[in-house]
Amino acid sequence: MSLELLFQSGQRMYYKDAIIEVADFQNTEQVLADFCVDTDAIAVNCVSTFRGHKGSVVACAITPDSSLLVSASTDKTLKLWNAESTQILATMTGHTDRLNSCEVTRDGRFIVSASNDKSLRLWDIATASCITTFPEHEGTVKDCAVTPDGRKIISVSNFNTVKIWDLMAGECISTFRAPQDYLTACTVTPDGETFATASKDGSMKLWNVQKASYITTLAKDFETILDCTVTSDGSRIVSTSPHGLRLWNLSTGECEASLEGHLEGVQGCALTPDNSTVISASLDYSLKMWDMESGECIGTLKGHDDDVNACAVAPDGSFIVSASDDRTLKMWKPNFQWPCLSSCSEESDDGLEAIAPDWEAFEIPSSKDWNDELSGYYENIVDIPALA
Repeated sequence: MSLELLFQSGQRMYYKDAIIEVADFQNTEQVLADFCVDTDAIAVNCVSTFRGHKGSVVACAITPDSSLLVSASTDKTLKLWNAESTQILATMTGHTDRLNSCEVTRDGRFIVSASNDKSLRLWDIATASCITTFPEHEGTVKDCAVTPDGRKIISVSNFNTVKIWDLMAGECISTFRAPQDYLTACTVTPDGETFATASKDGSMKLWNVQKASYITTLAKDFETILDCTVTSDGSRIVSTSPHGLRLWNLSTGECEASLEGHLEGVQGCALTPDNSTVISASLDYSLKMWDMESGECIGTLKGHDDDVNACAVAPDGSFIVSASDDRTLKMWKPNFQWPCLSSCSEESDDGLEAIAPDWEAFEIPSSKDWNDELSGYYENIVDIPALA
C-alpha cells in the first residue's frame, strides 16, 4: 500500500496554522527548532480496510458522531460498520437490484438508500431494519438527499424525475420532471430551502424545496456531472466530472475554479467540515485532497486496487472514508489538524501525536484572518527555506 505525502503547499498550510499565533520568532532557525518535525511524518495514512461486500462499494456515509459507517453496494445490500473496529454490525437486505446511494439523517437515527430497483428505502439504524419503502419512481433512482431537519427526502432518477418525500409519513409530496438529460445527483443546501439536481448533459439546476419550483441554472459544464455537494455555509457547490472538479458560486451561478489532476474521471467528492478541503474519488484508483481557496492539490491517497466511487469525511474531521470497486472501504487519517476544525479532537484516535507543539495553548485563526491581519507573517512563512 503506497502513500503520497502532502505536497509543499499542504505542508506550508500546516506550518502557517501552527505558527501564526506565536509569530514572534526572530529567524528561520527558531521556527524550525520550535515547530518543525520530520516532514516524512506529515501525511494522511490508510489505517483501516473494511471487507465484507460481495460487490463494488458505490457509496458511503458516516453517522453524526463519527462512530459508524454505512456502505452501499452492487451486491444489493447496505452494511453498518463500527468505525473503530471495522466490525460489520449489520447487513441490510431488501433491495432487489444494485444500490446507488445512501445517506444518514442528521440526527443519526435513519439511513436512506437509493437503488436501481426504482425505489428508496428508509432504515432504522438502531435495529438495522427497513421502516418504509418508497417505490414510485419510474426509473433507476440515482441519488437521494435528506433535508437538514430530517423531514424530507429528495430523490432523482435517470428518467429525469425529481421527487420530494415526507420522510416519516413515507408519502410523496411532489413530483416533477426536470428539463435535463439523465439526472445523476442531487444535494440540499444547509438551510434546507434549496436543492440542486445534476445531469449527464452537464447542467445543474437549483430548486425551491417547499414549492418544488425552479430557481435558476448554474453556468453549464461542458461534460457530464457525476456528483455534487454543497459547502456548509451554502455559498458554493462542488461538482465532479470525467475531467475533474468544478467549484460553483451559488450567488452568481458561475464556475469559480476547475480542479484537474486525476488521470481518470472523478466519481465522487466530499468536503471537510471547515470547507477548507475537498476530497475527490476517482477511477484512477486514488483520492486527492484539494485546497478550496487556492485550487491546488495538496495530497494524493493511494491504496485501492480498483476504481474509487465515493468518499465521505467524518463530521468531526478526524478521518476520510472511501468506497471502491475493489469491494472494500478504507479509512484514512491525517496526523495533522485541518484548520478551523472546532470539533476535531485534540489527539488522534490511532495513537499518533499531533504535530503541533501544544494545541491547547492557542486557538487557530481562520484563513481569512491570515490574509487580513497577518499578511506580512504569512509571506515570510511561505518562504521558509526548509519547506522549499
